[in-house]
Amino acid sequence: EKRENSLVFNRSVVEHYLGQEQLKLCLLSGILTENKVMKFSEDISRISFSHKTVQEYFTAVYNSCQPQEKVVKTIAEKCQSLQDILDMKILLVFISGMNPEIISSISHELMSVINNDEITCKYRTMTIADYTFINPLHNIQTMLISCMKECNQNKEVKLCLQDFFITEKCQQGNNFKLLQELCHQN
Repeated sequence: EKRENSLVFNRSVVEHYLGQEQLKLCLLSGILTENKVMKFSEDISRISFSHKTVQEYFTAVYNSCQPQEKVVKTIAEKCQSLQDILDMKILLVFISGMNPEIISSISHELMSVINNDEITCKYRTMTIADYTFINPLHNIQTMLISCMKECNQNKEVKLCLQDFFITEKCQQGNNFKLLQELCHQN
């Protein structure tokens, strides 16, 4: 299905994967919602996650239990640009909290996507600051700091970052310490 429709499924598709009892439990608990749509004189039942973040959380749970190579390959196939990576930031942060080893591998794999992205190339050749190019790269840094925060404190995560931005946000909480750690790793 298209990315915009990834939150909405036909009831028959959901029942195929969950079964009726599990679907009923998900509906009663609020994880999923159901809407009936009248279409050409037939009722169509649509099932959706209550919020995109709920879907991203369960996607992260699933991916965190899969073989690392499979997850890295799947994410790499979906992330062909800097914007694709940013579109998946919540999922990536969730994964980092569940399986730091996977997020380290994903980070290394995505470095070439970031390096070759048009936004990165233009930013690295700019002589005058243009936030059209700075903001997406700064958002990658912010995402990686969030990944580090989400990781279990007892586990070290190694993430790739090549463009560093020192801003007021660095002074919030332990962001500067985490940015320093990212600098030392790279």
